[in-house]
Parts: sequence; C-alpha cells; structure tokens
Amino acid sequence: TLSLRLGNGRGNEIVDATITVSALMDEVSPEGVHMRRFFDLKLVRSHNPVFALGWTVMHQIDENSPLYGRKLSGPDSEVRLIAVSMTGHDGTYAATTYARHLYLSENIREGHRFVDMMSRLEDGRLIMDYSLFSETVPNEGTPPEEAPVAPMPSGA
Repeated sequence: TLSLRLGNGRGNEIVDATITVSALMDEVSPEGVHMRRFFDLKLVRSHNPVFALGWTVMHQIDENSPLYGRKLSGPDSEVRLIAVSMTGHDGTYAATTYARHLYLSENIREGHRFVDMMSRLEDGRLIMDYSLFSETVPNEGTPPEEAPVAPMPSGA
C-alpha cells in the first residue's frame, strides 16, 4: 500500500475534499518509443466529506496497480515522482481551496508506516500532534514486497 498523510491545520473544515494521486513513470511504447507519462492511482478513498484534522490516503499495490512490481525508491527507481492534488470547499471563506505536492522517488520510504499522531485529551476530545506528521517507523516482520510505502515530505 502506498500511503500519504494529509493534515488540515486551518482550524476549520474542508467540505467535499477530493484527492487525485498519479505516478510519473518511464514507459516504452509497442513501437519502441521511450516516453514518460502519468499513471492515475486508484485510491481506497478519494473523497472526504468533512476533512477536519487528518487524512491517510491509500493506494493498494496489487496486480491492477501501475506500481505493481516496480521499484519505487532509490537511485534505480522506476517511479520518477508521485503527484498529489487536493481540492475542497472552505466553508468559512466560501471559497474553493487547492493543494498540490510532488514526491520524488528519494522521498519514498519503502517498508515504513506512519506513526500515529492522534490521541485523546482527558475530556475525550481528539488532538493531532502535527510534530509527528512526517514520522515513520519500519514495519517489523513484513516481507519487503508486501510492506507499505510512505512518502515523506520534500521540503513541505
């Protein structure tokens, strides 16, 4: 699974948030022409009706995924970059909001998962510790071919 973490630090909700994720990869056409093209990645959930705190976006890497069997990170990566775009409606300002981020192959951590950044206060309310936003830990006991992939921010 390719996992991406989004955070809403605005203090208000983004309504009807929609996200798209694409991978830029090299390909050789049947005619032998080398080209670079974007492949759309099917997401477990691409819509969030009320994006308030955080959102973990996931793409399952299976036989139907363009990432299946490809090297995702390191100098010999077949993935040039992962492009993420999110749109939604900011009800406070009655405006459409946009966000975009690009992850290069050196930003991808294979075999890692995100650290949990949500906890409860004594009164039961949830709180997000954004200092842990980019933190990942290696998966223990997971074969590398089944390990989740967690992109890390590239200067964001």
